[in-house]
Amino acid sequence: MKRATVKRATVTRATVTAPARWAIAAAALASSGAFLLHPVADAHAAAPSTLALVRAVLAPSTPKGVTRVHATVRPFISVLGQGGGAIADLGIDHHFARLPLRLSVELSPLALAIEADGPGSIGHLRLGAGFCTDFVELGLGAGSRIQNYGGNGMSIAAFLRLGTLDGLKLTLTYDDVLRRNRFTGFMQMGISNLLGTLDVPVSTRVRLFAEGGASADRWLYANAGLRHRLVGDGGAGTWIVSGSFGIAWVQDRPSCPYPDTGWCTEAAWAVGPTLGVGLERRF
Repeated sequence: MKRATVKRATVTRATVTAPARWAIAAAALASSGAFLLHPVADAHAAAPSTLALVRAVLAPSTPKGVTRVHATVRPFISVLGQGGGAIADLGIDHHFARLPLRLSVELSPLALAIEADGPGSIGHLRLGAGFCTDFVELGLGAGSRIQNYGGNGMSIAAFLRLGTLDGLKLTLTYDDVLRRNRFTGFMQMGISNLLGTLDVPVSTRVRLFAEGGASADRWLYANAGLRHRLVGDGGAGTWIVSGSFGIAWVQDRPSCPYPDTGWCTEAAWAVGPTLGVGLERRF
């Protein structure tokens, strides 16, 4: 009986040259790189960069071609006597679209004191203009200073803003007054008041702020609070509301020639904690 002979098939491996192997490896690497890198690039393109997010919060563009109407009132009830008072800021300003210019009319500040002897008031009404960019504003204003129990005069103010209007910013207003001395009759100029605010954004719609002011006309205030953009993107149609808490003091009294001011009449004063409320509308 013959034994079957099984022949093993011999599989020979095709000979591949070195250039061909390099070409195959390059094609595989290119296809895998396209698969892995393209989704990452698309993700980076779709998501805003960290720098863009920081700028949107801390330094958004100052609106152009917009008119702002804004008012802040800080009322208080006197804790050392009967009566109360308020310190307010009222203003309208326009930012031009094609010029780095802002024009304004403002009643700022307006200090009021009400007690049993009668009301007292000190106010500065001014027209102003300023050179305005996204990050810096320098302005001047001039107008009238009005006082119930004292002499009137001319109010001259300088304004500075460092930072964007709706972002991280510091603002300062320095006000001088030119008036006639009630005893000598001569004109004299001196410092009237200094106002300042510091805004620190915590999101694109919310900012924490601290503000304060002091005057040689015998008033001062210091508040801290929050601003919230309710509607809009900062341009026309925007509504902004603010709330704050602090302390305020107002005294309206003419200069007294006697060492003992008790001999001088016609005065009103008040001091107490204050709750500030502000509203802004842009057109």
